[in-house]
Amino acid sequence: MSVNNSLLPDNTALSQGYGGKFLQFQAAIRLQFPTFFLRGRYFRSHSAKPRFKVVIHDHKSNSYYFNPTNSFLTAVVLAGTYDIITAFSGSAYVVRENLNTLDNVEVSIDRDQANHVVTVSPTDENGEALVPIGTNTSSSYVEALMHNSSGLAKCCWEGEKFKTAGLVQKMYFSDVSSNYSFGYAINVQYGNLKSYTFDVELDSGITTSQSVQFSASDLKRVDFTYEIDSTVTKVFPLRGQHLSSKTTLLL
Repeated sequence: MSVNNSLLPDNTALSQGYGGKFLQFQAAIRLQFPTFFLRGRYFRSHSAKPRFKVVIHDHKSNSYYFNPTNSFLTAVVLAGTYDIITAFSGSAYVVRENLNTLDNVEVSIDRDQANHVVTVSPTDENGEALVPIGTNTSSSYVEALMHNSSGLAKCCWEGEKFKTAGLVQKMYFSDVSSNYSFGYAINVQYGNLKSYTFDVELDSGITTSQSVQFSASDLKRVDFTYEIDSTVTKVFPLRGQHLSSKTTLLL
C-alpha cells in the first residue's frame, strides 16, 4: 500500500486516522489485512529522566495529553504552532513555547532545564516559620500550571506528605511567560489542634528563582467545633460539618 499525501487532508480527528482492510481470497481461504495510518505533523522529544506528563497545545482548540512510559515521545499533531509542557517528578516543569511543526520536529526537553526555584515558606500566625511537631505533622498539596487564554493546558500534581521532615516547599521551572499561571496550595495538619492552609498564585511569568513569604497579617483564623469520637486525633476541616472538639483553621 502506498499513500499519496497530496490527495489527503490532515485528519480533523487524529485519534481516528484513516483505516480499512484489504481482503484476499485464495481458494477456500479468506485473508484480511487491516490498515491504519495518520496524516499530520509530529514532534519528537527525548528525556533522560522520567516524565510524569506531557501536554501539547496550540493556544486555541487542540491539545494532546501524554503519560510517557519511556525516554522517547513522538506526538502526531495537526500542522501549526504549539507549546509543549513537560512535568517531571519532584514538581519540575519545563515549558517550550511557540514551536512550529515545520522547524521544531526534534525538541530537546530535560528536567535540568527547570533551573528556576520557587520556594514557599509557611509561617504561623506570629510570623514564625512553621516547623514539624515531632512526627505529629502531615501535609497535603495541589499545584497546577495552566495556559491563561485558552485554559486548554493544565499540568497538575497533588499528594500527601506524612510525618514530613520539613515544611518549606520547592518547585522548579524553566522560563515560563506570562501566558501561564501557576497555582499552589498546601494544607498542614499541625499537631492535633491547628490546620494551616496557604495559597500561592504566580500569574506574571517565571524567569528567575523566587521565594514566597507569608506575614502574620496574611492569615485569617476560623474556629470549628466537631462532633467526633474521642479516639479521633486529627480532623481535616470541611465546610458544612457540625461539631464539639475544637479545631482552629488558619487560612
